[in-house]
Amino acid sequence: NILTPAIIKKFRAKDRAIWVKDFVCGAGLDPAYEGGDRCMLRFGKCGMFIEGKVGVELNELVQIKTSATSSEPIHYQIARQVKEKCEQHDPPVPPELFALDSTGEGGGLASIIQVIWSPAITLVEFGGPASTLPVSAHNPKPSNKEYLYRVTELWYTFRTLVESGLVRGLDNDTALEFCQRLYAMRGNLKMAESKADMKLRTHKSPDNADATVVLTEMFRQTQHLGQTGD
Repeated sequence: NILTPAIIKKFRAKDRAIWVKDFVCGAGLDPAYEGGDRCMLRFGKCGMFIEGKVGVELNELVQIKTSATSSEPIHYQIARQVKEKCEQHDPPVPPELFALDSTGEGGGLASIIQVIWSPAITLVEFGGPASTLPVSAHNPKPSNKEYLYRVTELWYTFRTLVESGLVRGLDNDTALEFCQRLYAMRGNLKMAESKADMKLRTHKSPDNADATVVLTEMFRQTQHLGQTGD
C-alpha cells in the first residue's frame, strides 16, 4: 500500500494544525466528467506549524455537481462553480493558489478556467513519466529513477509529506483512499495501481485523495511549501 494507518497515526496526520504565523489558503480540484467519478474541490492552508515546520492542513472537501440536462456545457459548469466557491470561501482563494489536474480533458477545463478567471492558476499533470526532481530533501535521487510514472511520484510525494510531519487535518475518507491504493515494482521502479484497476477492486474512485495531491503539489510549485522532506 502507498500509505498505511500506522504511518498516518505515527506522524499525526489527522491532528489539527496549530499555527504560529499567518497561513495562506488554497484549493485543488480533481475534475470528473463521467464514469461515476466525483468532481472534488479540496481546500487547505499552508503555513508554519507550532512545531516549527511549514506544512499543510487539509480542510473541507466540496463536490462540484453538474447537470447533463443544463444548456451550459459540463466544463463551463465546473469552471463557474469552482471560481464562485473559491471567491466565496473564507478566506477567499485567489487564482494564484488554485490548481487542478490538467490530465486529458482536464487540459480543456484548465483553459476555460484560465479565460473566465485567471491565467495564474496552477496545472498539475498526472500523466506521463516521473520527473527528474529529487525524491525528497533527504534523497537526491531523481524521481524517474524511483518511480515509473508521474502519478506514482505525486502520490508518494504526499506520503513523504506525511512522514515528514507536514500534513494535518487528514479526514478518514481521504485517508482510506490513500491506504487502499496499491503499488507494484516494474524492475527497480515503483508503479501505482491504475485508477481503473483500483475502482474495479474497491468500487470507488480515489477522488478525494487526488484532489488532496493536487492541493499539496500546488503549494510546492508555488513555493509556499518547501522541498518534500524539509
